[in-house]
Amino acid sequence: MNEAGSKYRPEQMTEGWIAGMIVEGALKGAGADATPAKVRTALQNLKVDMQGLRGGPLEWTSENHFRLKQYYRVYHWDGAKIAPVKDWFAYEVK
Repeated sequence: MNEAGSKYRPEQMTEGWIAGMIVEGALKGAGADATPAKVRTALQNLKVDMQGLRGGPLEWTSENHFRLKQYYRVYHWDGAKIAPVKDWFAYEVK
């Protein structure tokens, strides 16, 4: 955190990291000669490994640019500490 000059802790920046992985996946999928059309096609078949930031991969299709599954973890706060109750589980996105 200090080395990067950030005032935010790394766990507070996961959404930005995920967005970067999506852009990377789209550009890799579009290839070295990327055009807007190729990027659009790449986004319609996107699958990005979340590397542990979420419970599973982020997958997009031509009909769904949110995700096919939403992953959650459940925690409990007892007034003194946060404790995990349930590890990652998935819900199908319709």
